[in-house]
Amino acid sequence: MNRKVFGGIATAVVVVALSGISASPASAYSSITSYCQSHLYHNPDGNAAGQPTTAVQCELQAGPAVAGGYSGPVDGALGKNSWKGIQQFLKNNGWYSGPADGVPGPNTYNGLIKWGNTNQYAPNGQRSLDGSLDDADWQNVADIMWSWFYSD
Repeated sequence: MNRKVFGGIATAVVVVALSGISASPASAYSSITSYCQSHLYHNPDGNAAGQPTTAVQCELQAGPAVAGGYSGPVDGALGKNSWKGIQQFLKNNGWYSGPADGVPGPNTYNGLIKWGNTNQYAPNGQRSLDGSLDDADWQNVADIMWSWFYSD
């Protein structure tokens, strides 16, 4: 699938879930916390001391994780199933070649960096693939995620 199709699917899933219309569990998340619901569709700061902010974690679950098959709650806590969905999303788009095992490591982080590097307006420029995510990497991920899943 191309980028626009993924963005449309994820946006449709988010809109359906937020509007209260039921969707099949295989294609949408099971629930969303009020914090995450209030932070979707806002382009957040991507980082806090080398870690993604809770708002970014909510958006990772509701966007890439759902696009990769995640159907659990959107609560801002990236657990094994959230990471499996994120890894599958990255794999489906050619940015990750490892297993979708739910265990984030250097290859998963490099996949996120590769995805962030596709953003032509990346505020921090093209980032190096060093197997870890610093504040600048998380900001690029937040920005590309925003343009793929949450903006028109």
